Amino acid sequence: MDNRELDFIKRYFLKRSLGGILVVGGNYFKTTLISLRE
Repeated sequence: MDNRELDFIKRYFLKRSLGGILVVGGNYFKTTLISLRE
């Protein structure tokens, strides 16, 4: 495996984990807003 492949895999996993964090954060934010409204 050369450096280019390693770089691609690193970036791919970074994007995936960032996406997961955004989704979880968005859901958390939504539930917080809903609970504040009630």
